[in-house]
Amino acid sequence: MNPRQQRQHHALQRLVERTGATISCHALDRAGELGFSLDDIYRCIDRPDQTYACPVRYGPDRRMYQRGSISVVLHETTRNVITVLLRIEGVWKHGTDTRRTLLVARGRNNWSEHHGPGLFASDVALMA
Repeated sequence: MNPRQQRQHHALQRLVERTGATISCHALDRAGELGFSLDDIYRCIDRPDQTYACPVRYGPDRRMYQRGSISVVLHETTRNVITVLLRIEGVWKHGTDTRRTLLVARGRNNWSEHHGPGLFASDVALMA
């Protein structure tokens, strides 16, 4: 690991410790599909723009955390991330809408400029 990767890894570990959250396999899959990193998920929980209790029909003790274009559903009692969602205006299209398409739709074509540091869900195996 180079020094930059080490700093990113340590920053991610601090976020994990601060939030006390774990991420379900389903949430990792959704994050990977939508183009969100582990860093994005933990930052959303650590410093959300807004939070609210989810309707009981989705299960007890669930809270929605939202930050920018990411929404995270967290089971408050177990601190387990249940799923990751893309916040968009309009109807979401499975397999089409991702974080990248959202940025392009908003006129931001430089993906790397708007995609912060972190690991994609597909890279989780590399952390082991």
